[in-house]
Amino acid sequence: MKIPDIQSSEEFLALAALIERSGAEMYKTLAGKAGAGEMAALFTQLAAEEEEHEKTFLSLGKMSHEPGFTEGILKKSEGSDLFSSERLSGELAYVDDPEDSLNFAIRRELDTILFYKRMLQKGFDAKQIIEDVIKMEEEHFYRLHQLKESL
Repeated sequence: MKIPDIQSSEEFLALAALIERSGAEMYKTLAGKAGAGEMAALFTQLAAEEEEHEKTFLSLGKMSHEPGFTEGILKKSEGSDLFSSERLSGELAYVDDPEDSLNFAIRRELDTILFYKRMLQKGFDAKQIIEDVIKMEEEHFYRLHQLKESL
């Protein structure tokens, strides 16, 4: 997994918000593929939680309005498994059964957890928030894994 070269708390918060938005979109897509039932309900709930994470990061960051700031964050994230919407869309196209859906979501949660843990090592100002979000993402992982075990 390529880790974006993030140099400041503001850059981290902006990228984290984008990652969470990507996660919400992923879960909405998976919920649509799942149709109805327990899996669709879990994916829908996780999408809402990812949207809350995004709001948390957006509220903490100053989100610079300087020209090119967002584009710069996107450039730093190029090639990252955590953010590429093109890659995410391409991979989701091959997800066609419940087990694939759960495995895909579990992998994304683990990648996100690893990213946030790496960001903790950088000593950004948002340490407690990062730790709290890691716990929430770990809870997502456990819920997904429990559902997978019940299939």
